[in-house]
Amino acid sequence: MLDVASGRATLVTDTPDEEYEPAWSPDGIKLAFVAAGTRIDVVTVAGGARSTFATEPGTVPHSPMWTPDGGDLVYARYSGGVPPVAVGVAELVRGGKPVFTGKDVFPFRVSWPSADEHLILSAAAVSF
Repeated sequence: MLDVASGRATLVTDTPDEEYEPAWSPDGIKLAFVAAGTRIDVVTVAGGARSTFATEPGTVPHSPMWTPDGGDLVYARYSGGVPPVAVGVAELVRGGKPVFTGKDVFPFRVSWPSADEHLILSAAAVSF
């Protein structure tokens, strides 16, 4: 984490795992991210308490995003290949349940503009 004013960097996690696609909770207390390319982890920034939010064997989660109220995470996951080369099924997941499922698409960068139930996502079609 980088303090823009001072330029000081602070380590938020300390694992050998590759960690990417961070997403701040709306209240700024937690950070969700993809860990090791196999799961979504959540860490409390002050204090470092860490938990695994989502992991499903045979799927690859990505693009975590908090709901506007900070009560849940939405993330995309895919299975059946390694994008963008081959994607079998891609889903957006909330509360452990798919809210969007697409065959031969790769959803990325989800946007949730307000407290309502509308999601906006970008998705690329995959050609075989």
